[in-house]
Amino acid sequence: LSTEHPRPPPLGAVFPLPPLPPPLPPGAAEGGRAAQASRGARNGGPPSTALDHNSVLRKMSGEDQSGARSEQWLQQMQDSGVEPTLRSYNYVLKAWVGEANPTAVEAWLVKMKERGVQPNVVSFTLLMQAYTRAGDLNAAGALLGRMREAGVEPNHVTYTHLIDSVAKSGDMARTEALLQDMEALGIQPKAAPYNAAMHAYIKAGNAKAAERLWARAEANGVVPD
Repeated sequence: LSTEHPRPPPLGAVFPLPPLPPPLPPGAAEGGRAAQASRGARNGGPPSTALDHNSVLRKMSGEDQSGARSEQWLQQMQDSGVEPTLRSYNYVLKAWVGEANPTAVEAWLVKMKERGVQPNVVSFTLLMQAYTRAGDLNAAGALLGRMREAGVEPNHVTYTHLIDSVAKSGDMARTEALLQDMEALGIQPKAAPYNAAMHAYIKAGNAKAAERLWARAEANGVVPD
């Protein structure tokens, strides 16, 4: 896999945060803590907790998948006197992943560091997902090296996502290399990466390779689906 990765553009030229975000439309943050945080922010009430704000961000990063709105809410969170947590930032990253926008995710990783919040394995795996959704498998693969340089170890979720994406592209040599790398690191194996590789082998008409991989997975204590 290539070790090159694009340098993120200057933050100010990418996605500047609006100073006064507009209020959320009715129904955008209904129920539980999300509704409490939304009502408090709109009505000038006392500052909410980070947990309250994170409930809203989680909704935006999941159902809504709106990077711009997530940024607006994060700014609103800060304006209300609540310091964003690592989870807050990861929800913003996830929202941009939903829009297949690795440039925005890269920019937010830089901004996190500038604010004294170190990205974790979830942050980098989200960036990897953004690159694979954008079709840039080289940049996604290069993140394994970037993570280690940052002192962050990839986990089974990181490898599963990358192996699945590379296997679906039909590049079995790289898929095999990633599987071997995962095994050599002693990462607790799961069925998903083996399943992805076996399905790709079968699709390529190489049933024998799929059978060998099945046996290897079982030897590692994994029962493929």
